[in-house]
Amino acid sequence: MSWLDDYYTEDELARLVKKKTGKGTTRMLREWRRLRIGPPWAYLGRFPIYPKREFGPWLRDQVQRPVRSRRRAAS
Repeated sequence: MSWLDDYYTEDELARLVKKKTGKGTTRMLREWRRLRIGPPWAYLGRFPIYPKREFGPWLRDQVQRPVRSRRRAAS
Protein backbone atom coordinates (compact mmCIF):
# COMPACT_ATOMS: atom_id res chain seq x y z
CA MET A 1 0.00 0.00 0.00
CA SER A 2 1.39 3.34 -1.05
CA TRP A 3 0.87 6.69 0.67
CA LEU A 4 -0.60 7.84 -2.66
CA ASP A 5 -3.58 5.58 -1.96
CA ASP A 6 -4.73 8.33 0.43
CA TYR A 7 -5.23 10.74 -2.49
CA TYR A 8 -7.54 11.06 -5.48
CA THR A 9 -6.14 11.99 -8.85
CA GLU A 10 -7.95 14.70 -10.79
CA ASP A 11 -9.66 12.11 -13.01
CA GLU A 12 -10.71 9.95 -10.04
CA LEU A 13 -12.23 12.90 -8.23
CA ALA A 14 -14.01 14.12 -11.38
CA ARG A 15 -15.64 10.68 -11.75
CA LEU A 16 -16.57 10.61 -8.05
CA VAL A 17 -18.11 14.10 -8.15
CA LYS A 18 -20.06 13.17 -11.26
CA LYS A 19 -21.60 10.19 -9.45
CA LYS A 20 -22.58 12.39 -6.49
CA THR A 21 -23.76 15.55 -8.26
CA GLY A 22 -24.30 14.72 -11.92
CA LYS A 23 -21.60 17.27 -12.76
CA GLY A 24 -18.00 16.26 -12.73
CA THR A 25 -15.30 17.14 -15.17
CA THR A 26 -11.64 17.85 -14.88
CA ARG A 27 -12.42 21.29 -16.36
CA MET A 28 -14.65 22.07 -13.37
CA LEU A 29 -11.94 20.97 -10.92
CA ARG A 30 -9.39 23.15 -12.72
CA GLU A 31 -11.74 26.12 -12.49
CA TRP A 32 -12.30 25.47 -8.77
CA ARG A 33 -8.54 25.42 -8.20
CA ARG A 34 -8.13 28.64 -10.16
CA LEU A 35 -10.83 30.33 -8.07
CA ARG A 36 -9.59 28.60 -4.87
CA ILE A 37 -13.09 27.40 -4.02
CA GLY A 38 -12.83 23.65 -4.45
CA PRO A 39 -11.72 20.83 -2.20
CA PRO A 40 -8.20 20.93 -0.71
CA TRP A 41 -5.48 19.87 -3.11
CA ALA A 42 -1.72 19.60 -3.46
CA TYR A 43 0.51 19.28 -6.48
CA LEU A 44 2.66 16.24 -7.06
CA GLY A 45 4.95 17.66 -9.68
CA ARG A 46 2.47 19.29 -12.05
CA PHE A 47 -0.39 16.95 -11.20
CA PRO A 48 -3.03 17.93 -8.64
CA ILE A 49 -3.95 15.37 -6.01
CA TYR A 50 -6.79 15.57 -3.49
CA PRO A 51 -6.63 14.11 0.04
CA LYS A 52 -9.41 11.53 0.42
CA ARG A 53 -9.82 12.27 4.15
CA GLU A 54 -10.55 15.94 3.47
CA PHE A 55 -12.92 15.58 0.52
CA GLY A 56 -15.90 14.23 2.49
CA PRO A 57 -15.84 17.01 5.12
CA TRP A 58 -15.37 19.64 2.39
CA LEU A 59 -18.37 18.30 0.49
CA ARG A 60 -20.53 18.25 3.64
CA ASP A 61 -19.59 21.89 4.29
CA GLN A 62 -20.96 22.82 0.85
CA VAL A 63 -24.54 21.84 1.76
CA GLN A 64 -26.90 24.81 1.50
CA ARG A 65 -29.99 24.98 3.66
CA PRO A 66 -32.77 26.94 2.00
CA VAL A 67 -34.38 29.59 4.13
CA ARG A 68 -38.12 29.62 3.76
CA SER A 69 -40.20 32.56 4.81
CA ARG A 70 -43.55 31.90 6.36
CA ARG A 71 -46.49 33.10 4.41
CA ARG A 72 -48.92 35.14 6.40
CA ALA A 73 -52.40 33.74 6.58
CA ALA A 74 -55.01 35.92 4.91
CA SER A 75 -57.12 37.81 7.46
